[in-house]
Amino acid sequence: MNNRVLESCGFAVALVMAGCRLAGGAAAGPSSSTSSGNAAGSSSSSSLSNEGRPRGTPTTLALRQNAPAGIAVDATSVYWLDLGPEHSGPYALGAVRKMGLNGGTPTTLASQQPEPSSITVDATSVYWASKCEHGAVMKVGLSGGAPTTLASEQQNPTGIAVDATSVYWINGRSDSRNGAVMKVGLSGGTPTTLASEQHSPVSIAVDATNVYWINRRSDSGNGAVMKVGLSGGAPTTLATEQNDPRDLAVDATSVYWTQKIAGTVKEIRYTGHGFETVNTGKRNDNSRAIMKVPLSGGTPTTLASGDNNPHSIAVDATSVYWLEQASKLINPPGYLSNTVVIDNNSTVMVVGLSGGTPTTLAEAQEGARCLAVDSKNVYWTNGGTGAPIDDHGLTRWVYNGYGTVMKVAK
Repeated sequence: MNNRVLESCGFAVALVMAGCRLAGGAAAGPSSSTSSGNAAGSSSSSSLSNEGRPRGTPTTLALRQNAPAGIAVDATSVYWLDLGPEHSGPYALGAVRKMGLNGGTPTTLASQQPEPSSITVDATSVYWASKCEHGAVMKVGLSGGAPTTLASEQQNPTGIAVDATSVYWINGRSDSRNGAVMKVGLSGGTPTTLASEQHSPVSIAVDATNVYWINRRSDSGNGAVMKVGLSGGAPTTLATEQNDPRDLAVDATSVYWTQKIAGTVKEIRYTGHGFETVNTGKRNDNSRAIMKVPLSGGTPTTLASGDNNPHSIAVDATSVYWLEQASKLINPPGYLSNTVVIDNNSTVMVVGLSGGTPTTLAEAQEGARCLAVDSKNVYWTNGGTGAPIDDHGLTRWVYNGYGTVMKVAK
């Protein structure tokens, strides 16, 4: 098993205009039953936000990236996807990039890639998915060269994981009832369907015996954490009745994920002199939690919970790491229709594998998107900001080129 399946980000980017949300992709956490509803299972939880003070100074590895998203890391380099100045539509051509762990000049490994989504790396290659209706699963050597198509004509492929023999991904839109878990050999060939008829599958991880993923929805409305053997077969449900689970990671004993839980509505309101946060006292499902369950299933444990939006999750031998973004989206009166107002105060968080008080590793990050870890550091991408442009009825998202690639010591 390859342990460098390190990138996961099945989150919603906080870019809102007229009720439209631009959603990011999902991918595997680090590789290595049944629950009750929103407050399911046993709990070792404490607040996601502001419980621990930042314990390090972030380092900027790369500046002026266009909406950098998926990220992965190996012993020498950090790799990421630059989605390009336009995130979606026919103009959405991105790039695969890398640089040394201590910074330097970024190297472009592959360019002109249609809607790249999700990235992982092994000892020889970088792998990614082109998330579009006629999508593809791709790879390129660690030093670049001509990209290789491993699988073509895939339905909105997203999430990607790799082991010693195969590449794994998910097919199907996030609102699809006909999603599938797929694999293909490292040199390509005919893809194998490991699980079909999955409801809104997102995020994927692999270990020595199984593939793990999340179904965001079910016939009952809630989601589930799933697994299937590396050769396919009948999927096993590890946790059910999960409220909008998003991102997933695994280690030798457990599966970890992010999800919504019932909480209190908080709004940002424009007062005429500025913005203020208001606790409305109303109950809804916009609070979030970091969850885990044994690899064989059972009662999920809540490791941390709170009001903000956790996304992208990774795990090491001692801790769970995630990105957290304030889930308050504002569009104050008087703003032009093409103006996007964003609460971009993202943080990098960590909690022990058994729960406890979360610690903030970095704060005040602009639109943090995806996260990866190695033995010493946490790495992530900050997407910067963007706005929609109406191009003859087609909405194009154009970014400002101020995205960054960051790291901070554990």
